Amino acid sequence: MVKKCELLVTEKVGQVMAGTISLDTKTGKLSVQPKKGYEQLFENALDEDHVVDGENVSKDVDVGAWLDSLPQHYNGSYLRARIL
Repeated sequence: MVKKCELLVTEKVGQVMAGTISLDTKTGKLSVQPKKGYEQLFENALDEDHVVDGENVSKDVDVGAWLDSLPQHYNGSYLRARIL
């Protein structure tokens, strides 16, 4: 099974999809598909751990929990994430 998360960025025209992060749940491998111009955004996202309910969530420890935490971590007016 593959889980996907979209990163959405607010631009002058409204929200645009900057790309996706996918997780193959069988292998635990992440795949990143940034749209042109958003590559650095995805590099930064992959380097960040998240704090959810007071607990640190790291992709190096639990990649599934890390992917699931993206919508809670990125929920602002400029950048947000949603699981598909």
